[in-house]
Amino acid sequence: MIVGLERMRAITLTKPLLRALAPSCACAMLAIATLVGTYMEWVKPADDRLERAETAYRKAKQEQEQAHAQRMLFERAKQAQEQVDAVWRALPSQDEYTALAMAISELGKTERLTIPGMNYHVDKSDGRLPVKASLSFRVVGDYAAMYRFIHRLETAESYLVVESLDAARAYKAARAASHAVVFNVTVITFLRPPLPKGNMS
Repeated sequence: MIVGLERMRAITLTKPLLRALAPSCACAMLAIATLVGTYMEWVKPADDRLERAETAYRKAKQEQEQAHAQRMLFERAKQAQEQVDAVWRALPSQDEYTALAMAISELGKTERLTIPGMNYHVDKSDGRLPVKASLSFRVVGDYAAMYRFIHRLETAESYLVVESLDAARAYKAARAASHAVVFNVTVITFLRPPLPKGNMS
């Protein structure tokens, strides 16, 4: 009987305590619910937004690198085209071939060399590509003048190349001058095809 009274007293003592704790428990539950709601509302979407932003950043960086690589490729192609254009402009045209032969003869005269004659050869043209042309001739004169003449041929702006150069047996007139040397020279160049009629550029 006394034991039963003690239990009743314990029960009656805890009920008021539970009633007193109810608002605190409710506040704690509300706080937990608020934290869960905040996480679901802000933190989780923020993580998703951060992941999307990082993905977009990686994609934009990759596209920027590709654009940079394409720009560098374009710049190299542009430089190569400019170099090709510069070489193309340096080539004599087919119409200037005769004048080029005359210029070589005049250069020989300037150096006091004798060029008795020239042989011409132009490869067959195959459209809009440059064609190979060669000039073969004999040069007679002083060795120092010959050296200057060959050097000026090789450094000419007309894109001339000395293809062959060899000493030849001097004929009687050349033997009369003790310092005279004789060389057989073949010079080649490439000729631009003539512009089509009506093209003024």
